[in-house]
Amino acid sequence: PDDRRGRIWVAIENEAQNRVSLSVSDDGVGMPDETDILSSATLGLQLVKVLPDQLGGILDVNLRAPTQFKVRFPFTEAIN
Repeated sequence: PDDRRGRIWVAIENEAQNRVSLSVSDDGVGMPDETDILSSATLGLQLVKVLPDQLGGILDVNLRAPTQFKVRFPFTEAIN
């Protein structure tokens, strides 16, 4: 808002053996409390909703500033 520049952070972390978290957050004003991620028609929130299912993970969401979406999922190294 008001032509304010913002920042976006993306982080991938090992949380425990064979578990990883991917988080995306920003320093914006947050999202309205009534935001329903499960029924949103926006492409971005539809992707947020689908990713945990595809990775076999769970989604944690903080809609207030700072807005953060975190997906925790199992991870095993690829075998060459």
